[in-house]
Amino acid sequence: MTTQRLVASTSLTRLYGMDGTEIEWAGGRGGRITDACGRTYADFICGLGPVVIGHADPEWNTRFAERLGNGAIFPGYARGHDELAAEVLKNAPTPFGCVGYFKHSSDAVSAAVRLARFRTGRPGIIRCGYTGWHDALIAHSPRWHEPMGSPSREEFRSPPGCAGVTGDEEPWDWTDLEPSTLAAQLVSGRFACLIVDAYQLALRDDGWLKQALDLATEAGTLVVLDETKTAGRVAPIGALTEFHASADYIVMGKAIANGVALSLLLGHDGMADDFDVTRISGTFSKDLVSVYAAQVTSAVMRERDGYAALRRIGSRLVELVNSASAEAGTAEEVGAATVFGGSLWDFRFTPSLVADGARRGLLTQHLAASGVLALQGHPSYVCLAHAEDLDALHDVFVAALARWRRAA
Repeated sequence: MTTQRLVASTSLTRLYGMDGTEIEWAGGRGGRITDACGRTYADFICGLGPVVIGHADPEWNTRFAERLGNGAIFPGYARGHDELAAEVLKNAPTPFGCVGYFKHSSDAVSAAVRLARFRTGRPGIIRCGYTGWHDALIAHSPRWHEPMGSPSREEFRSPPGCAGVTGDEEPWDWTDLEPSTLAAQLVSGRFACLIVDAYQLALRDDGWLKQALDLATEAGTLVVLDETKTAGRVAPIGALTEFHASADYIVMGKAIANGVALSLLLGHDGMADDFDVTRISGTFSKDLVSVYAAQVTSAVMRERDGYAALRRIGSRLVELVNSASAEAGTAEEVGAATVFGGSLWDFRFTPSLVADGARRGLLTQHLAASGVLALQGHPSYVCLAHAEDLDALHDVFVAALARWRRAA
C-alpha cells in the first residue's frame, strides 16, 4: 500500500480499503488482479474498460511480443497503420473511409470538435455523456454516468483552469435525453457538433437517439458518436451500429487494443485533407506498438468468438449478482442488469438509493473488501478470462451484500 501520492490522479482511478488506505496494484492474470499486499480480486473494472481478453493472456502476450521485433515508431505512418485502418473500415458503414490515430479518446473527440468547427464555421458543441477531460469536454459538466433520476446527474461541476468555454463557445449539456429540449437548442444555429457517448443509450432506449441524429442533421450540426466504451467490446465498431450511417465521426478506444493505449477517429473520405488544414497531429500518433496490440486483439476476439462470449459472461454474472442479492436480503434495493447484451453491466438501485451516493459508494467498498472490484455510478466490465471462475463468486457477493446491508 502507498501513503505518499507520487502519481497525480483523480478519484476515479483510486480505490480504497475499508480502513481508508489506498490500494496499490502489483499485477494481474486472467480476470483477476493482485494488490501490493498480495490480496487477489476478481476484476470487473478492467482498467475502466480496456482489458477485454484478460490480464497477461499467454497467447495474446506471445503474439504481441513477436510483432515488437519490427520496431516501435518510424518517421511517418507505416504499412501497419494502413492495414489496421483497412481492417477497421471493413466493419464501418460506407460513408466512412478514413482513420485518424490517437493515444486517448479525449484527444480523438477534441480532434472531431476542431474538425466540426472547421467544417461548419460554428463555435458551440452539444455534449451528451462523458467524452473526455479536455476543457471543452468537461468544463461545467454533470456526472454523466449517474443513473437517470440521480441528483448528481444535474449537479454541474466546473474544474478550475478551463478556457474557451464561454460566450458562443459555451457547451450545452443534453442531460434529459428528451428530443424536444435538444431541438430547442439547435434552432440557435451556433452548434458545430453533437457528441453522443454510446453508454447514454443504455439509460433510455426508446428511440430518442434516432430522433436526435435527425434533428442535428436538419440543423446542420455534425454528429460525433463516441464508442470509446463499446468499440472492440460490444462489436468491432461499437454499440450504435444502426446509427453509424447518420454520423459524421466515430470515436473508438479502450478495448480495441486490450489495454494498450489507442484511440481511432473514423471520418469520411475528405478527413485526411482536413487533418492537414487543421494541423491535427502528434509524435506518438505514429507509434506501432498500439497497432500491433490492436491487430492481435482483433484476431484473438475473432478466433474466440469474443463478442458472443462477452455477452454470455456478462449475462451470467448479472444472474449471479441478482441471485446473491436475493440470498443476502438486498434484492429490494440492489440488483444488476446487462448493458448492450452483457458486454458491460451495471448495478441497479431503488430511487431512494439512487439519491444516496454515499451509501452506493459503501457497496463497492464492501465488495472490494471481499475480493471483488466493481463500479457504481459507472458501468462495470467483463473480459473473456472471467469465464474461468465466475460461479465461484456467488458466495463472495452474498457475503459482501449482507455486510453492506448490516452496515446500513
